[in-house]
Amino acid sequence: EIATNDDPSIGPKNAAVTIVEFSDFECPFCQQAFPIIREIMYRYSDRVRFIYRDFPITQIHDKAEKAAEAGACAHAQGKFWELHDVIFQNAPRITVPELKQYARGIGLDATAFDACLDYGKFANEVRQDLSDGLALGVTGTPTWFINGRKVEGVISREEFIATLDQLLATASAQ
Repeated sequence: EIATNDDPSIGPKNAAVTIVEFSDFECPFCQQAFPIIREIMYRYSDRVRFIYRDFPITQIHDKAEKAAEAGACAHAQGKFWELHDVIFQNAPRITVPELKQYARGIGLDATAFDACLDYGKFANEVRQDLSDGLALGVTGTPTWFINGRKVEGVISREEFIATLDQLLATASAQ
């Protein structure tokens, strides 16, 4: 599946446009796309749904899997997007102690977060996202599915906005 009900999302479930991103917290290209995505999420908040899925490329990003687990631990406390933003704003500083510090900084229950991360509570969830991505042909990050259409790599701000405007105009004309 491109997305599941337990993936972090923002925006209305009945949005005309759904963007699913397969991402890696340690990926420099995902970090480059981060401010564009945040702007789009703000600009189109009532018309676009954005869903985040993990795709840690552990062969080259040794901290990505634990960072993905940290995101899931934050999601369990209702603060995925806050941690998502802090991780990307501070990358590549994403060691386990740094992730725990970021969690405290956004007001997560430190005891619950630490236990979640230390015991790998969501390790299988992260691996499932990776497996789903591989099944969909994802080979690198970021990879986007915009209304089901796969787009690989960083998309410029202008191209993203033009694509969304076109999809939204088509949806409203129907």
